[in-house]
Amino acid sequence: MKFRINAALLCVICLLTSLQTLAEPAAWSYVGPTQAEAWGELDPGYALCSSGKMQSPINIEMTHNAELPVLEIDFKPGPATVKNNGHTLEVKSDTEGHITLKTDSTSDDYTFEQMHLHTPSETQINGQTYPLAGHMLYRNKAGKQVVVATFFEMGAENNTLAPLLAVLPRHKDDAFTLGNLDIAGLFPAERDYYAYEGSLTTPPCTEGIEWKVLKTPLSVSEEQLITFQLLFPMNARPVQPLNKRTIQVSG
Repeated sequence: MKFRINAALLCVICLLTSLQTLAEPAAWSYVGPTQAEAWGELDPGYALCSSGKMQSPINIEMTHNAELPVLEIDFKPGPATVKNNGHTLEVKSDTEGHITLKTDSTSDDYTFEQMHLHTPSETQINGQTYPLAGHMLYRNKAGKQVVVATFFEMGAENNTLAPLLAVLPRHKDDAFTLGNLDIAGLFPAERDYYAYEGSLTTPPCTEGIEWKVLKTPLSVSEEQLITFQLLFPMNARPVQPLNKRTIQVSG
């Protein structure tokens, strides 16, 4: 009887372990057998990474001038959490922030969700990359997501990045809380941008994401770039086929 109970208990444990394994998405990376080219084969939930037709990032080359919505921002400095998610440095703010895409007749408001960094920049301009890029993810009340991408070029120290890199968490899932961060500092004064429909650049590579790629880069110092690259030497997905998508540009 005792043997039967132990055997039954063992079966339950094995079943729970199997279910937990099935529930967890596959591990992915930027190098080795789980690099970007293999993402679509790693997990059924990642299928769009290889089969999608509106994937990001892209090489911005042929553009069409357009009267795009004006990009307005509303951020207040406040506490923020800086986390090492295993792939990049992820930042979430305790103070609610917004962007508004405004035309003469419409105004669409998006709430800030998180920001993270990529080196080199994933998006290319005429085949060229920047050493660093920031992606800021927003969502409106209808669930529509927008990514605002900012380029960083080599130059002076970036005052907004400085506190993030000063507490750079060294291990996956480590996190630190900053007493004060002004995310508005990650926007250049000039806010003309490229616009196209794309996807998340990491699994599950969800499509239907509006991209706003700011034309004017910010600066990052060599020391700041090296600090980030010591932990994340390369975390950029290769550019994806445009597949007849139209890239609009303001300004």
